[in-house]
Amino acid sequence: MEKCQDARLDNTTTINGKTSTTTIHVPYSKSLSAGKWKAGKDLPAGRYKITTKSGSGNLFISMNDYDRYVNEILSSEDDGFGVTVVTTDIKSGDSIEISGLDSVQFTKVSNVKSNTLHAGYWTVGKDIAAGKYKITTSSPSGNLIIYREQHLLVNEILSNERDDYSVTSVTTTLKSGDRINISGLNKVNFNKK
Repeated sequence: MEKCQDARLDNTTTINGKTSTTTIHVPYSKSLSAGKWKAGKDLPAGRYKITTKSGSGNLFISMNDYDRYVNEILSSEDDGFGVTVVTTDIKSGDSIEISGLDSVQFTKVSNVKSNTLHAGYWTVGKDIAAGKYKITTSSPSGNLIIYREQHLLVNEILSNERDDYSVTSVTTTLKSGDRINISGLNKVNFNKK
């Protein structure tokens, strides 16, 4: 199993007789090419932001948990056809399949609370604060699914334009521990009510 460590860069400077040390932490990052990969063997388990620098292709991550499954078109550009970034937890034993892309970057990240999320898996209390929200998107169309424990709370096709198959907003109350699955959307806004 590959060790997953962030790089640490120390820089010591002396100005006017005072010495100071600046430490910069560079997150672990690894590129994988088209093919089939196994988490825990080819990529350490962890939370990752997944991107590509050129082209578009398919990213599949089959997971051992029933509620975590990634099936996205990953693109280097926000062209309305795919997503430019996916954030998810990858656990040892998960299968990763990449097709149509020469290089996909997996960068280890921490949970940071935000009211703007993108494609991936998120946890209320870790990635977004609990509360009542009106949820919208500037992306053309994608899926918004929210679970509370084993119960489906929200299952909508969310879009920036109303049509017969989607909604332009969802209002719901999120509680700590709720799980949010966003698919096919580059930007989802959670506006506190």
